[in-house]
Formats: sequence, structure tokens, C-alpha cells
Amino acid sequence: MGIAFPVRPVAAAELSHDAVKAGFLFNFTQFASWPGDRVGASEVTVCVERSTIDGSVFAGWEEIGGSNYRLRPRFVARPRGETDLRPCDVLFTGAPDAAAAVPGLLGSARRDHVLLVSDAAGFAASGGHIELFLDGNQFRFRVNLAELRRSGVELSSKVLRLADIVQGETTR
Repeated sequence: MGIAFPVRPVAAAELSHDAVKAGFLFNFTQFASWPGDRVGASEVTVCVERSTIDGSVFAGWEEIGGSNYRLRPRFVARPRGETDLRPCDVLFTGAPDAAAAVPGLLGSARRDHVLLVSDAAGFAASGGHIELFLDGNQFRFRVNLAELRRSGVELSSKVLRLADIVQGETTR
């Protein structure tokens, strides 16, 4: 999946880890679909827990529009540990203990159809939807498909072909 950035193009070597994570989040919004009242919406809210990704990498997201992108993402910084996910379509939590926090987020993610993303080790295996990880010096991602389906959020097969799929059922 090519990373689309709403800011000036830069060489991959110049990109910070935060910029790459933001690029993944942007792309996930373009290749995801939400049920119910989200169908047909043109804007998606990406919530990022404070101090997990430098907010400056989201500069310009609000200006994205037109026919080049399916959805216009909107970045919102959230307090760390907040469990009310209703304002969010996507939540990025990057805390080292994010995998342990998954059980507290799953109920809200399922009820409110929120895509959960993190770079914490073990996040997908713990029930999170997408886990970003470094493989050498390249970012990749894992998807917990069973839990993603329970949330009602769907990812395009184009994205799933690139993912490592976490096997097993999360029942929390």
C-alpha cells in the first residue's frame, strides 16, 4: 500500500516514524468502511492519544478533499486512557501498555464501530484491530480479522492482502 501524505512529498529516508504511522492511518481511512450512519459520510475522525504521535505530522489533513480521496480525515488529539470512543471513527493508541488496555476498549469499539490501531507489541493478538510494527526498517501491520468484524468496520481486500492476519478468536 503506497502511503498517501497530504503534505509535501519527501524521500522515505526523511520520514519520521510518526509521519509513516500517520500515513498508515490516512490510508486505513481510505480503505475502511463503517456501518450504519457512517455510510455515505465524507469525513472520518481519527483520534490519536496525546504523546503517542507528534501532532504536527497531521498538518493539512483538514484541507484534504476533492475527488482524489474517498474520505477527508480529521485529526483529533485525545487524552490518554479515555475509553469513550463515540467521537472517533479510528483510535490510535501508542502507549507501551496499549495491548493490556484492549479489553477496556473493545466494548466501545464494537458498539460505536471504531477501528483500533496501535504500534504496541501484541496489540492485535490482544484483540486490537491493527498493529503497526517494524520488520527490519520497514513498517508492516497485523490485522485481527475476527475482532475487526465484530466491530462492524470493514477493510478493503487490497489492505488485507498486505497484512499479516492474526489467527484465533478474541472473545473478551
